[in-house]
Amino acid sequence: LSPEDALTILARKYPGLLDETGQLAVDADLTGAPELQAILSAIEQQARQD
Repeated sequence: LSPEDALTILARKYPGLLDETGQLAVDADLTGAPELQAILSAIEQQARQD
């Protein structure tokens, strides 16, 4: 199971989780947070389309 597959499963099981997680990282001003948010958001969107 790849990390992307695991995140996709979480996104399907808990809609909005990845978007919220990315936003929390940005709000906390963590290093790399905007990039993480973009990745998590893309996975969330892909999970919604499948």
